[in-house]
Amino acid sequence: MCAFGAAALAGVALTGPLLDRFPRATHTVPVATQAAALLGLCAAGSGQVAAVALFMMLGASVPPVFMAAQSQVLRVAPGRIESAPAVNSAAFNVGVAAGSLLGGVLLPVVGVRGAFLAGGLLTAGALGLLIRPDARASSDGVRASVVPAG
Repeated sequence: MCAFGAAALAGVALTGPLLDRFPRATHTVPVATQAAALLGLCAAGSGQVAAVALFMMLGASVPPVFMAAQSQVLRVAPGRIESAPAVNSAAFNVGVAAGSLLGGVLLPVVGVRGAFLAGGLLTAGALGLLIRPDARASSDGVRASVVPAG
């Protein structure tokens, strides 16, 4: 767990200065890293060295995802600096609880590797939603709204 925590601190230190300049990348790269780490733990997590390296990847990517989402929330709701981040934080906590519940249900059925596979696939699905064309950020980093013609 020490390696996970150290990697998390490194992820925060690296991401913080980049949030304003590269809002899209500071969100998509950590989500992609999480997916790769979880799928890697499913495929190669039985070796100690691989497991530690993959847990460090996971640790380095978890805090930046929250930081990037929180930064984006403040960007799209500048007049709501109290309520918007609180809603975002609540949504993340609901996600943590739902993921824990799903993992608790899956673990006895599919085992540890299966739980990592499920987490990796769900994270890859989230990455797909994040990079889909209609979710691309405009030049100011705020999601462009699509208004139907007519």
